Amino acid sequence: MGFQLPAIFGCLQVASLFAYTVGFFLVATLASVIGWLDFVQFSILLFGAALTAISVVNGSIRLDRPVVFLTALIVAAFAIQLAAFDRWDDITLYKIAVVLAAHLAVINYFALWRESPRISRLLTYGLSGVEVIIIGQIAASFLFLVGEVHIFRTGQIRAQGWIGDTAALVLVFFVIYHTLTERFVRAFVAWLALLMMGGKAALDLAVLSVPIAATASARPARVLIGGILAAATAVILFTNVVSRLPDLIDGDRIPPKEIPQISPVEGIGTSTWSRLSPDQQMFLRLVRNTGVLRLASIGAGYVLFVDHPLTGAGYGLTADRVQEAARVDVFGLQECCGITPTHFEFINGIHNHVVRLAAEMGLPGIAIAVALAAFVVVRASRLYVKRRRHACAAAGDGLDDMATAGAIWAILFVLFHQTGAWLLPGNIQFHWLTLMMGIISMWLPETRRCPRPVAPSSGDAAVVGCVHK
Repeated sequence: MGFQLPAIFGCLQVASLFAYTVGFFLVATLASVIGWLDFVQFSILLFGAALTAISVVNGSIRLDRPVVFLTALIVAAFAIQLAAFDRWDDITLYKIAVVLAAHLAVINYFALWRESPRISRLLTYGLSGVEVIIIGQIAASFLFLVGEVHIFRTGQIRAQGWIGDTAALVLVFFVIYHTLTERFVRAFVAWLALLMMGGKAALDLAVLSVPIAATASARPARVLIGGILAAATAVILFTNVVSRLPDLIDGDRIPPKEIPQISPVEGIGTSTWSRLSPDQQMFLRLVRNTGVLRLASIGAGYVLFVDHPLTGAGYGLTADRVQEAARVDVFGLQECCGITPTHFEFINGIHNHVVRLAAEMGLPGIAIAVALAAFVVVRASRLYVKRRRHACAAAGDGLDDMATAGAIWAILFVLFHQTGAWLLPGNIQFHWLTLMMGIISMWLPETRRCPRPVAPSSGDAAVVGCVHK
């Protein structure tokens, strides 16, 4: 057994992940692109990979077969990319380095982290601090129109603009965590912040998470009802009160609401369409346009994959190449949905993680996507199943609650969040997945067990929690 790295290195990893999360939201709030933020993320990921490499070399940790296989697969896939294409610019090489480090960091953090009181305390207080800071930034962005704010023609406001599609996934963890631990007021606040950001994919995952969190609790009915009430209360309050506050605070900065003339969405009758409010018409048109363009981008990915099945079209595809492939229109969208070739100019990338990797890296890219998803889901599911099997109380060990919430978040993210590219440099989503896998790794070692609840003997409630052997 070699020299084991001190726990302080694990604390530095946790602190760096928290700091990057706060920094990412700060960039959105200040509406400024800070170039060094990507470099900071890259440095953090390399830091985790370096620590794991040192630990493996000196024998203080051993990687199991799935970790070794996944690591070899990722390295080989990107080696094929570097060998198959002889023309690389600095930006593309940098993207490859970032995505390679990001993939390796997920499994490296999982292998490296070990339970320690310092890390547990840092996670407990750090998560609370991060939550308060980022929700404060979101509220400032929404109420005072600070930073990257998008205002629709109907006056609807989206805090932190389109960056919210990426950053809102962080808030889903807090919805799961507070629902699981029956802190429904804090879950309500997290829901309210999600509504301010308007991230559709994040809201969908948050809705899915409530019943799943209930199944992992010792009191599923209480958690399910409380979670639904927290979400419903947030929607009602946001719709009737919060959404009107920016206009009261600083109405001069919000353009007058327009009553746009919107042509009916295909499939909806004229009489039905005329009964909808302008906001409802705008929403349906936005959903339709967004869905059609995303489908067109997936079609573009299919075209590129078919043309280059073994190596892909090269990592880091430009928007021009995607738009050119989209014009092939493999799904016949111009005929069925009434779009024109001009619409394809609004496609800025392939809006599906697996299809994007397939188009850019071919079959090796698909292998990476499937293997990484399997790795995350299997590890997270092990924790989730143990939690359900032993019915740990939601008010028990704080690390167990965090790990269970992280497992639910990781499973939902990997299986259902396919609407964007996880691996763009600076993307907070993959960074947060790294944090979740680190938390999960602290719960799974066999030195921890979760006993079945003991029936009360003298009228006292049974005490259930995860303990050490």
